[in-house]
Amino acid sequence: MASDIIDFQLERGRHEELLGREDLMAELDALLLGGPSRGWVLVKGGPGMGKSALLAEWLKRREAAELLVSPHHFLRRGVEDWDRPDVVKRNLAAQVERLFPELVEPDARPESRLRELLQRVSDKELKLRNERLVLVVDGLDEVEGEPDGANPLSRFLPHVLPAGVKVLCASRPTYPYLSWLEAREGVRTVDLNGERWAGSNEKVVRQYWEQVAPGFMPPLMPAFVDEVVQRAEGNMLYAVKLAEWLQEQPLERRQAELLPRGLEALLDDIWDRIQRLPDELRKVASAGLGIVAAAREALPLFALAAVAGWKELEDGERFLRVARSLLLEEAGPARGDKAWRPFHEFFRNFILWKLGEERERAEHRRLAEQLCRWPVDGVERGFRWSYALRHGVMHWLKAEEWEQAQKLYTDLGFLGAKCELAGVLAVEDDLRSAAEEGRGHDPECPRALYQAIQVGSHGLRRDPGDLALLVYTRLRSSGWSAERIEKTFSFPGGLPVLRLLHPLRRRGSERTLQGHEKHVRGCAVTPDGRRVVSASWDGTLKIWDLETGRELVALVGHGNYVIACAVTPDGRHVVSASHDGTLKVWELRTGREVVTLVGHAREVNDCVVTPDGRRVVSASYDGTLKVWELETGRELATLKGHRADVLGCEVTPDGRHVVSTSWDSTLKVWDLQTGRNVATLAGHENGVMDCGVTPDGRRVVSASWDGTLKVWDLQTGREMATLVGHEFPVMACAVTPDGRHVVSASHDSSLKVWDLETGREVARLKGHGQGVMGCEVTPDGRRIVSASNDGSLKVWNLEVRHEPAVRVGHGELVSRCVVTPDGQHVVSASHDGTLKVWELKTGQELSTMVGHEAAVMGCAVTPDGQRVVSASYDGTLKVWALKTGRELSTLEGHAENVMVCVVTPDGQRAVSGSWDKTLKVWDLETGRVVATLRGHGELVSGCEVTPDGRRVVSASWDKTLKVWELATGREEATLVGHAAEVMSCAVTPDGRHIVSASQDSTLRVWDLETGRTLATLDGHRGEVIACAVTPDGRCVVSASYDGTLKLWDINSSRCLHTLYGAGAFVAVTSTFDVICAGDVLGNVWTFQMDSAASSTNPDSKRGPSSGAILNTHLPKPVLEAYRSNGLALFIGSGLSLGRDVKGNFPTWSQLPHRLLDACERLGSLDEQVIQARRALFSGRMRLEVMLADLGSLRAALDRDYQKALNDIFRPSDAAAGAAHQAVARLGVRAILTTNYDPLLERLQETQHRQAYTWKESDLALNDLESGRHVLLKVHGTAERHDTVVMTESEYRDVRSNPSYRAVLGHLLQGYTFLFIGYGMNDPLDLDLVLRWNAEAFKSAARRHYALLKDPSDTDRDRYEREYNVRVIPYSDHAQLPVILDALQRTAASQA
Repeated sequence: MASDIIDFQLERGRHEELLGREDLMAELDALLLGGPSRGWVLVKGGPGMGKSALLAEWLKRREAAELLVSPHHFLRRGVEDWDRPDVVKRNLAAQVERLFPELVEPDARPESRLRELLQRVSDKELKLRNERLVLVVDGLDEVEGEPDGANPLSRFLPHVLPAGVKVLCASRPTYPYLSWLEAREGVRTVDLNGERWAGSNEKVVRQYWEQVAPGFMPPLMPAFVDEVVQRAEGNMLYAVKLAEWLQEQPLERRQAELLPRGLEALLDDIWDRIQRLPDELRKVASAGLGIVAAAREALPLFALAAVAGWKELEDGERFLRVARSLLLEEAGPARGDKAWRPFHEFFRNFILWKLGEERERAEHRRLAEQLCRWPVDGVERGFRWSYALRHGVMHWLKAEEWEQAQKLYTDLGFLGAKCELAGVLAVEDDLRSAAEEGRGHDPECPRALYQAIQVGSHGLRRDPGDLALLVYTRLRSSGWSAERIEKTFSFPGGLPVLRLLHPLRRRGSERTLQGHEKHVRGCAVTPDGRRVVSASWDGTLKIWDLETGRELVALVGHGNYVIACAVTPDGRHVVSASHDGTLKVWELRTGREVVTLVGHAREVNDCVVTPDGRRVVSASYDGTLKVWELETGRELATLKGHRADVLGCEVTPDGRHVVSTSWDSTLKVWDLQTGRNVATLAGHENGVMDCGVTPDGRRVVSASWDGTLKVWDLQTGREMATLVGHEFPVMACAVTPDGRHVVSASHDSSLKVWDLETGREVARLKGHGQGVMGCEVTPDGRRIVSASNDGSLKVWNLEVRHEPAVRVGHGELVSRCVVTPDGQHVVSASHDGTLKVWELKTGQELSTMVGHEAAVMGCAVTPDGQRVVSASYDGTLKVWALKTGRELSTLEGHAENVMVCVVTPDGQRAVSGSWDKTLKVWDLETGRVVATLRGHGELVSGCEVTPDGRRVVSASWDKTLKVWELATGREEATLVGHAAEVMSCAVTPDGRHIVSASQDSTLRVWDLETGRTLATLDGHRGEVIACAVTPDGRCVVSASYDGTLKLWDINSSRCLHTLYGAGAFVAVTSTFDVICAGDVLGNVWTFQMDSAASSTNPDSKRGPSSGAILNTHLPKPVLEAYRSNGLALFIGSGLSLGRDVKGNFPTWSQLPHRLLDACERLGSLDEQVIQARRALFSGRMRLEVMLADLGSLRAALDRDYQKALNDIFRPSDAAAGAAHQAVARLGVRAILTTNYDPLLERLQETQHRQAYTWKESDLALNDLESGRHVLLKVHGTAERHDTVVMTESEYRDVRSNPSYRAVLGHLLQGYTFLFIGYGMNDPLDLDLVLRWNAEAFKSAARRHYALLKDPSDTDRDRYEREYNVRVIPYSDHAQLPVILDALQRTAASQA
């Protein structure tokens, strides 16, 4: 869009007329206009070396020669939003579209708009004409950084340049992410700091001085000019600023030896001069410079004065007079105004460095308080209004005023105005920053907001006015109560006109990744769980950010479909398999193609990397598997034995075997070292599409075209179980990291989650529009990623059971819904073969009508509200008693599926439409067919009776509507105009107009009498399936496959509101105050509809309450440690023993008895011995004795020890409590625990936390030193009995382990420990952990802390004296979550 274009004329014009540099201009021309047809030219140089001037001059000369104008962008930190990656992409794309308007794609997605546009320009213009298109991007080093420290360049620079496209860009050489660009193929560098251009740099500086020297009085002498040229070191910015500096110096200061050498020394001199000013003037200058440096755009003098608090008019002029050498003047917000910002980004950084972090924070606070209060006084949309919207949230966050920031981003009027002014991506950036930078201050709110807005971002780009409606709907659908929404958010314009009444039963996927142009056939997740790689029939792979859903890289190079992909264990490379017969290896970070593996005789279907990362195994239609050396691409072996195409392959966790699947209906197991076929697994009735191996390497799960999965014993080849439930072929499967579940993907468009132990289906995931072809589970076991023929990937939360075994609601698409005449109930019809009755007020399901033998496609209620009529694919209609759900009669007569039914206003007759191309009129009392209406050329998809009962209107797949006289069955008119199938129709209450919905993505309004089209409602991006007219006749509601409902004004044809759903909408109806809709996931949506928005007082909003009175004092060192990311938690068993924790975990004193229970159950000890041991453990025991006896129980259990641990510490119903959740909210970097259970591993935290046992202490230390979050299980995990520490000798093993000692030493040196969950149920457990680590804690330089309930004075003194641990007392275990939350809030508020 033209509105996305930024005018950089002022920015380009501020650079001095280029002196000389013809050598550089010639070099740029040669690199950009000659040589290869695609590539990068990178100009590198320090601040002031003239990079921007070079790019501006190259653009100017190009335009002067009337050559193809180069789209360009000048990144400038702190100048409006020029430094945001999404703005760069939008601006460049809009400029390219201006050059090639015929190639514009209006519905292009923002993330791929530029890349796809460049490809079209290359294919249709540049290649044909042998021309070049050069994109110019200046200031790469000034791009806005990513909150997680990720590379921001990949967000806006094309990853692959199509033929004919080159990019000219510039950056400081020290920019840390420049290596990513320099690793791209075809990058040529012009290094202004290099020896080659040293002479050119000096020459241009000399030319400048020769030009300005005569202007000095007296003129500067040649020897002096020689000296300043030498001191400039080729830096033009230094030369320009030194000339200004000299003009201000007295004659006696114009001495060569007094000149500052280099740009930084010059700035130091200017700064020192300001510091020597009289006190009052120095304060004015210092205040102004701090504000200008912290501001996000150039400030006019009135804004600068307001922020600085200058009372005198001349203060502003005084500031400009003394600080002008550090400032850049540009046009202000109003005509004739001027505004100021730092002269150069180097100057901004210099000023902020001089002021320090605390002062910078203070300047952000002053800017926020003066320019970012909302709402802005007055109605004029002036500078303050714009500045507050663009930068308000950022300034409050930088000032660490979390509550003020929250007040802004929870004001939906503010967010809507920001969306309108700066775009939806700017809103997303604010919310992401609030969630990540708020240091734990209520991250759920900005995160929930971010997710809600991200889902509807495409629509908000077109209509930002629907932001409040979108937020309300998404939060309500995800389970937020109406009261919570209204309490948390401000609605300055009143609550949305449409408000979702009830949460959804099925919310679909967590996120949808859209970007591929054809089927997505496979996917893989990187080992760190942060990225997803997808393989598609469009011939590309794409790399996605799993958390944000953003497309990062597109890998282009295959000559045919890409079917599968795999990521190497080190996460550095991706391997792809293609129907072009090859595999390719790509560098994940840069997207660069490393090597192509050629050798298969036909299409390659699958690939897998061995656990050591050294080999790749591929499966092919040529009936073989091949083993390749990853580094060289050399073929090592060919495995032959299948009698048909080989479809899939998987390597066992030990790397010794490969399992393959084939169209010959078998799986084969191969020895990877020898290539020998060691087993064949037969049992499927059709081709085997995929397989997965459990983490323990003992079982294989296979997915088959016969619609089943099978579980096999890998060692014996025995079939252990068959999993039945999918309705169509099963295309893929994946085993969860804990080995407890398998996920399957099917052509029936669903995924299923199965319990591997029982074979029971535990969840069904629906949301894809076509068959699901691939699935993967993330390494942490929390999410599933699926790939589908609908062209998308979806991310699902594995911990959310989307469809429980006992299902509530419809199990399939809701094809029709209708509200009863009294407005109390909703009746819905579904593809699951049932109808359901719901209470409208509560959303509660009241009854289910079962009787049809196939999908129910339509339903209608008689005017007296007593009966329901239904239409089904089984070819019948049925009449039901609404109150009892009893079937009253069956109407038979149609030759094929019945699609729709409606009841006449007098309640005596029903009209139905069918695949047999007819409508039938039925007498409801007798069930007799009264008339058959013939005339349509295709199936009848919709029908409606006029309010007077005299006519029937029908809709058909023959692209027409027909009007019939009901009494005679005579066809009165045919309405022609739609370009595709007409799906449904509605009649206005006055009977004068018809509204139709069509697969051509439009609705039409017709004059019933004349048959003329009155209006076309155009706005949906997919087929429109259903429509309804509100009872007042003023509005139309439409339901579409694009996943939206739209509310239209029927008179103006204007779309008033757009509602975004969880899946495609296929049914809709309306009453005076309610809209009901059905979707493909089986949801029935009910919206309250107001005639106008009700008012809400934004000031009535209250902040969240802690919910408890807190008397516990948190020591300052604990707060400071948390604020500085220096707090580590050491968690004891008490956390797993809270009243709200599920799992029945034992206390320390109960543990021996639970082990004895296991011995009794498993027959490990005689009953007499067990009784004696119970008596022993029931008495008081010294710690050493208890540990010794625990060792004897372990020995007695022998091989059953793991099973005993599973039963005790890994029960199926285990669930964390409030204290665990409070730990997750704290988000500290290091957590240590003595607990064996898995509750801490299962917590959902903002940042991924890797769990290690004491045996992997070296890996934990490496992660900690790299800044990653770690959970160290110092007593092992119940999942692996060989790590469990329970006996005295095992404690000694841990204490003497060098890696454990190293990681503990690292933590004690750099972190403050806070012990929690100790002493809550067992007085021994804190003593236990401290005793075995006493030496380490005693020698620690810092004090540590322990939260203990009602400790004695003796204990408090002992812990501090013996272990350097100070006790923080509290009185109630239920307070622990409150205390942890208070730690989070207090640390933030005191920052």
